[in-house]
Amino acid sequence: SIRHCEIYGNSGYSGSGAITSSNSVSTFDNCLIHDNLINSGGIFNFPNGSGQSNIYSCTIAGNHMIQTFARPLGGNSGSKFDLYNSIIWGNDNAQDFIGPDTDLTNCLVEGFILGVNDTLYTPVLDIDPQFVAPNTADPDYSLLPSSIAVNVGSNANSFLTYDLQYNLRVQNGLVDLGAFEQNTCSQLNDVCLGAVTLQVD
Repeated sequence: SIRHCEIYGNSGYSGSGAITSSNSVSTFDNCLIHDNLINSGGIFNFPNGSGQSNIYSCTIAGNHMIQTFARPLGGNSGSKFDLYNSIIWGNDNAQDFIGPDTDLTNCLVEGFILGVNDTLYTPVLDIDPQFVAPNTADPDYSLLPSSIAVNVGSNANSFLTYDLQYNLRVQNGLVDLGAFEQNTCSQLNDVCLGAVTLQVD
């Protein structure tokens, strides 16, 4: 299991640009995967054989693909991705297809099309998550207060106390999607980390 990590600046020609998993079970929780490069294949790829990856509360964004058929996540026959509370957005190519067997729960995936053997446990959002400063020299993939990804996750699939920036992982009742919990009070009666309560007699 890999938790609270940032994976960036990797490259590959074919197969995988950053992460390869084959004939194994891997788990990624609260990770940011960005600014990696692949010619063909996937930024995260199962090159051959069987394998399963469980991806919880991760943000996969700003990655680069040279070939039009390359994808952020690349699966093959016998491989399986299970995604929970995660965002795949703003990569060179949209994630219109993940693999032959993918389960998604409370996710936001750009361009996703349901495959024959894919299972949606909740609807997949295909709406701009409104990152703070994507695709800049110093990108910030945390969420703006107005993001559609705020307070729409599944607490049952959120296992860590803090996000990647060490903000309290669940605020305002429901976990946010992606690696960052939005911690700005944006609505009346929000209960936010560090908020001050004033009681008047």
